[in-house]
Amino acid sequence: MTRYFVDTNCLLGLTFINDRWYPDAKRLFDTDNTIYTGKNAVYEYCSSTEDNSRRSADIRLDRNEGLYGEKRAKLRLKLRQFGKMLQTYSDDELDIETVMDEYVERFDMKESEEKEVRPRLQKYFEWYFEKEGELTRRTAREAARKLKDVLMERSIKHKDQIEARVYLEPMRDREYPDVEKRLKEWPVHMKNNADIALICDAVFLKEEIGISHFVTGDFTDIYSNQDWIHENLGFSVLYLLETFAGEETPTASIDLDN
Repeated sequence: MTRYFVDTNCLLGLTFINDRWYPDAKRLFDTDNTIYTGKNAVYEYCSSTEDNSRRSADIRLDRNEGLYGEKRAKLRLKLRQFGKMLQTYSDDELDIETVMDEYVERFDMKESEEKEVRPRLQKYFEWYFEKEGELTRRTAREAARKLKDVLMERSIKHKDQIEARVYLEPMRDREYPDVEKRLKEWPVHMKNNADIALICDAVFLKEEIGISHFVTGDFTDIYSNQDWIHENLGFSVLYLLETFAGEETPTASIDLDN
C-alpha cells in the first residue's frame, strides 16, 4: 500500500467543497493508500493563531484555528453578502449568469480558480432553481442560504474525516539543516520557509516509515523542483490537480444536497 505525504492545500481542498481542489482531493482521499502529513501542514491548516508560532503551537488536527478557521469565517461572511446582493435585483433581472457573476465577484476569484469552481457551483444553482420551478429573488435567497448551510456543515464533517483518515504521527523531532541549506542553494533556490519546512517533514517520514510520494497543490517551488527532490531526497512529488484529476460529474444531490 502506497504511503502519501500531503500538504496544506490537500487538507483544505477536501475540507471545503467549493474549493478549487475539492474533486481532486476527494479522489486522493478515496484511495486505499495510507495518508500522512506533518506538523507544519497541520500548523497552517488548523493550529496557527496570532499568538503562537510553528515552534510554540500545540499542533493537533482537532483544533479549529489556522486557515481552516479563517476560511470558515470568510465563507460565512461572503455567502451572506452574496445572498444580500441577489436581493438588489428584480425577478426579471435575475438569471443563472447573473447569480454566478455575483458569486465570483463576492469571492474575488482569480481566473484559474473561477475556471475550476464556477461550473460545479453553477450545476448546484441550476438544480436548485429547476427543483423550485423558477428563478426569483425568493428562490435565489433560499438557494444562497442553503448553500451557506451546506458548505459550513460539510467543512466540519470533512475535517472530522481528515482527523480519522490522516496520520500526524510520527511527528518530526529533529532538524535537517543540510536539507534546508541545499534547498536554498542552486539549482533549487527555494525561498519559502514554509515550503522548506514541509519538505523536511516529508524527509523525516521518508526515513521513519517510508513515504514514497509528496502530494502538493504548489505548482511553483515544490512541484517545479520535483526532479531534484526525487533524485536527492528519495520521494516523488505529485501535483494534485494532475495526478488525481478525473472526469468530474458532480451533481447537486451528491455534492451539496446530501
